[in-house]
Amino acid sequence: MSAPVRNRWRLNRRQSLVLLLASGIGVVGLVVLGIAYLHVWTETLQLSAEESVPCLQAYTAQTEGAHVSYGVAPPDSVCTWQNGGVEQEVVLVSTPAGTFWLALTAAVGGIGVSAAVAVPWLRRL
Repeated sequence: MSAPVRNRWRLNRRQSLVLLLASGIGVVGLVVLGIAYLHVWTETLQLSAEESVPCLQAYTAQTEGAHVSYGVAPPDSVCTWQNGGVEQEVVLVSTPAGTFWLALTAAVGGIGVSAAVAVPWLRRL
């Protein structure tokens, strides 16, 4: 009798589990990042509609020197305007830095580990 032939195109259980966990962690990280950016965007729009922030009132009235800028890492929105000749900055909405960096690490790490497991397997096909 000969030994059973292993199918070289199959992942073993350990590789399958690592791929499942890593891709899941990567997807969760991407979803949290998407929610963080959408939160900043929608909250800024809601604040501008409420007109409760003087800086946003100046921005919607298109006052010279008033502008809203968005930060990328971590996501936030900042309104800058001139009040009595003095430039002032108001942070409108921000996400916790720890949450952002944890989600970014999860997304990049999950995608990286998934690629590290899947690419050698795909090369054998």
